[in-house]
Amino acid sequence: MRRGRWWRVGKSRILTTWGLGIKQRLEKERADEVWILATYPSNESATTAEQIASAKYGIPTTYWEQCQTSRRSPMEIARIYDSIDPMAMHRGALWALSDHGRRFEFPFVRNDETREKFGRRVSFRCNACNLLPEVMLVPIPAGGPKHDWEPIRHVDIQAYNGPVYSLNVEKYHHYVADGIVTHNCFYGWKEGAAHKFYGPNNVPDLWHVKKIPPQQMEHLTAKPAELAVRAMQYSSVAGENVLDLFGGSGSTLIAAEQTGRNAFLMELD
Repeated sequence: MRRGRWWRVGKSRILTTWGLGIKQRLEKERADEVWILATYPSNESATTAEQIASAKYGIPTTYWEQCQTSRRSPMEIARIYDSIDPMAMHRGALWALSDHGRRFEFPFVRNDETREKFGRRVSFRCNACNLLPEVMLVPIPAGGPKHDWEPIRHVDIQAYNGPVYSLNVEKYHHYVADGIVTHNCFYGWKEGAAHKFYGPNNVPDLWHVKKIPPQQMEHLTAKPAELAVRAMQYSSVAGENVLDLFGGSGSTLIAAEQTGRNAFLMELD
């Protein structure tokens, strides 16, 4: 966390009896802004990481305000920081943020944002560089208007320098814009997605097609739209999205219209 030219590295519980630990720490230390470098499964591992970060990046662990474990006066605390080169400490802080995939210009929360971000029981905008695996959740579309919440399993960080294009989706409001990546994908391609089958348990196939001589074949099946309808009814419910990467025939579009699905089609030119 940072207060003016002072930096401090420390640990905090995610949740306490009184709410979010990071919010309490920010307010108690009267900090300007705070970043979360990483999360740990135990207090012991967090304490070890705290000491390593302090030694590696040259950032004190000194409490700025008096508490039960710190009886230093404000004068003594100022004396500690007066003995440290502020520019060297700032460079160390930037190094720590970079090593953990964080950005100086995007703190997890600023002092004047605590009411907006933590004062209501709603999700708030989180910059992509501050995503925390196994702690934060993303909405996963479910059947109908509801959605499920699942934890982020992994964050892959890659260097990229180029334009980012906006995609505004009215219903779910998932988009990529202004450097912020917000979840929006077809869940069937997500790792660990569970497939649901809505058809009869004893169905042998989608459709039984009689053999037709090639010279008499006008389409892959005699009833292309009906085949698409059956496929949709067996694998989705009304209101869900269906994707056809080869939708030039229009069968998927017709079937989606008949069954109340939302169709997304592509076709190679």
